[in-house]
Amino acid sequence: MKGKNLVRLLIPALVLLLLIGIATPVLACSSKRTYSFVSIGYPGNPGTSIVSNNKEFIKGEITTGVDYGYPWGIDSWSHIGNSVFDLTTYTGNSVGVFTKTFQKGTLEIFGTAKLDGLGYFSYNGPMISAQGKDSQGNNIQIKITNGEQFAGLLVHGEGTGQGIIDHHFVTTSEKVTGLVIEVGPLTGDSLYVGTGTYE
Repeated sequence: MKGKNLVRLLIPALVLLLLIGIATPVLACSSKRTYSFVSIGYPGNPGTSIVSNNKEFIKGEITTGVDYGYPWGIDSWSHIGNSVFDLTTYTGNSVGVFTKTFQKGTLEIFGTAKLDGLGYFSYNGPMISAQGKDSQGNNIQIKITNGEQFAGLLVHGEGTGQGIIDHHFVTTSEKVTGLVIEVGPLTGDSLYVGTGTYE
């Protein structure tokens, strides 16, 4: 009788160990893939702004732009966000939502950013030639080359998103560094270099 009880206990335990052995390699494999991208943004609707105690509070600012390097091709994006900006140190915070539209789908990305003050940003990436806008909103041809340096408001941020691309549900996680350009014909435009993962 004791032998039968022992067998009854061992068989489920062996089955469980077998299942764990099969499942472990599957769980260990990550389906995340990496990518890098370059983003160019153009000023749009400045939203509403209030200045108090040497800080500017911006609500509902809208910008638009283009990304290069995503696994799903070039996208156009719009961003609506809110910011708090210190007018002495040129530092602050921003939160907002990006809607990125690709030929075969859309991503919604919630992002947060830190404004790191004025400084220089060296672009390290592929040469970009694109249609852009100048500080007055006029269409111009933009050409950005590897190693080119820009002056402006430095920014770094991160975001997480999800959407449907080519009939597949996609989640993303991204980090970006760059700036809002404050000198030259591209004043008001933004330039970011980012990396991300998706699954």
